[in-house]
Amino acid sequence: SALSKLVQIAVKDHAISLRWASAKALRKINCEKATEELLTVLRDNEENYEIYQNVAEALGKVGSETAIEGLISALKERRADWKAAK
Repeated sequence: SALSKLVQIAVKDHAISLRWASAKALRKINCEKATEELLTVLRDNEENYEIYQNVAEALGKVGSETAIEGLISALKERRADWKAAK
């Protein structure tokens, strides 16, 4: 499906511009069906803040309990990573 393709690009494509554009598209879709895929992108994105931001905003727009809990969990993990890096 188109949704699966966007997620695949956002997670695995070597071109950062394509990853960013697909994350931005995922943010605009605002589809609860994309929650698990968005969480995957959020967990698997290590190096690009803009991709992370787009996906986090998308999860916030979905607003389901699963999306919000996953977002909170990912933010806590990211915060722990930032603290460990200091």
